[in-house]
Order: sequence, then C-alpha cells, then structure tokens
Amino acid sequence: GKGTTFLIYLPIYKEEAEEIAEEVINDPLKGKETLLLVEDEAMLLDMTKSMLEYYGYNVLYSSSPEEALNIAQNTPQKIDLLITDIIMPGMNGKVLKDKIFEIRNDIDYLFISGYTDNILEPHGITNQSRNFLQKPFNIDDLARKVRDILDNKTVTPSLD
Repeated sequence: GKGTTFLIYLPIYKEEAEEIAEEVINDPLKGKETLLLVEDEAMLLDMTKSMLEYYGYNVLYSSSPEEALNIAQNTPQKIDLLITDIIMPGMNGKVLKDKIFEIRNDIDYLFISGYTDNILEPHGITNQSRNFLQKPFNIDDLARKVRDILDNKTVTPSLD
C-alpha cells in the first residue's frame, strides 16, 4: 500500500517514424541474396550473422571450414557469396574458398581477418584486395563491401 506512481506521457510522432521505416526499406545496402558465413569465433559469427540479416540477407553460417563445405555441397539453393575468416583451425579461408569453387563455380567471396599483411601474405592474400575486409569492421563497412562485391560480380577462382 505504499509507493509512488509515475505517469509518463510521451508524444507520438507517427509521420517521422514512417519516414525512417521507408528509408530503411529503400536502403541501397540491403539485399536478398544468400550468403555463406564462416567464422570460427562464436561471438564474431553471431554478430556478423546478425549484421547481415539486418540488411536483409539470407545467411547460412558455420563455425568450421569442414561444416561450410558440407553446407556448400548439400544446400540446393544458390549461394551468392562466401564470407570467410582467413586464419582458422583445420583449413585456412583461401583453401576453403578454392574447395567451394570446385563445388560451386558461380560463387563470389569476401575474406575477413584481423591479421596484418605480414601474416596474410604467406596465404597469398593482401588487405588491399577488393575481396578483403579488415577486422574489426562496423555494420556499414560490412554492408558496403558485400553490396560492392555482389553488384560488381567478377568470379575468378584464381584471383584473391
């Protein structure tokens, strides 16, 4: 029987909310393509998956290269883009990309890594590549890079 009651009255801005919702729908970074995401760190996998889904992508995901190969081999739908970490246990991202290209030659790719060039160069990858995004990245950087690769698709298995 004791206590305080607070009544909070907030104004409604319906028109402004509709404008914002329309901006999100018409966002040029949005997509509907199917992506295969491979990241061995669970937290980064979940975060990156959520970022991509926010922009409308259908995300198939895996925490291991072996599982990603299984997904690529057994998923009947078209996979438009492979997004993979480079340094992972068991198989690096470049080898994974090459093996997936043997299964699906119409897929493009994006390498992501927090490592510097001196670690990546022995794997034949530089952070200057069109198909590379340096970690950490924000949601907009990821969306721009994915959209750029998908919109300017040039699948060439031998190039990094």
